[in-house]
Amino acid sequence: MSFLEVEDLRVVFAARSRAGRSVALRAVDGVSLGVEEGGSLGVVGESGCGKTTLGNAVIGLAALSGGRIAFRGRDVARMSAGERRAFRRQVQMVFQDPVGSLNPRMSVGAAIAEVLHVHGLARAGRESEERVADMMRSVGLDPEYAARYPHEFSGGQRQRVGIARALAVGPSLIIADEPVSALDVSVQVQILNLMRDLRRSMSLAYLFIAHDLAVVRYMCARIAVMYLGRIVESGLTGELFKRPRHPYTEALLSAVPDVDRALGRGGGEGGRIVLRGDVPSATERIPGCPFHPRCHRAKDICARAAPGRVAVSGTHDSVCHFAASM
Repeated sequence: MSFLEVEDLRVVFAARSRAGRSVALRAVDGVSLGVEEGGSLGVVGESGCGKTTLGNAVIGLAALSGGRIAFRGRDVARMSAGERRAFRRQVQMVFQDPVGSLNPRMSVGAAIAEVLHVHGLARAGRESEERVADMMRSVGLDPEYAARYPHEFSGGQRQRVGIARALAVGPSLIIADEPVSALDVSVQVQILNLMRDLRRSMSLAYLFIAHDLAVVRYMCARIAVMYLGRIVESGLTGELFKRPRHPYTEALLSAVPDVDRALGRGGGEGGRIVLRGDVPSATERIPGCPFHPRCHRAKDICARAAPGRVAVSGTHDSVCHFAASM
């Protein structure tokens, strides 16, 4: 049993169509996944696929419309007040925008200390200052910077503060929502290496949300690919990269920059699969396979019948009519 289990999770928002009618926007539409203790699962997909809403739902920032979330075998919705407080300590989030997640009127030391005080983990004064200093050192920041404000830091330093704030309460699971997408490439590598080191030293598990497959490949042992609120393929990272079994995953992988592949083809597209059209609205109900209007492998059956989940190995599955033959 995974220590975090998500079963048939649904998050539906009320929206309005262009004609002004009330419609249901299915941001997350029947997602099931699990994260092992100390493990790492990457959730990838294009913008608008529902991956951020999935992370928000797990941590309680988005209301569930259906399904179940269990942590260490306990249904989160049925937890007592004390169990829920413990859950909030155990599951923390690192956000995409470190600026938006920090109070500009609060020093970074005070921002970290605030989390300790809310959870009753340190008394104000010397004990709190020592804990803040330890957390800043753990993420590679000089404790002398504790009196500075967010605007006095670079983007990478602010993200380190955000990570320190998340780690201050001693969590066992970090939900990282695009934690490096707003940073320069050189800084991205530093933050990713930091997060890998912290995972080993603190026995953390990660639910790592990103649109960049190269980043997820570096960070995660397993990957789940989302499209229009659903998981369309999941498996071990090496397995999925070696032989994807869903056309959407194929297209995403073909977009990952590969210098050797491009040079081997004279610097051209390098086998890039260009998807047709735009991502449909989550308010639409597409008959058959939801991906078929954009799919480069689509056949007549794809427009008529929705595919079931196919287990292509004990650790790899896909929702595609042709998964077994790809």
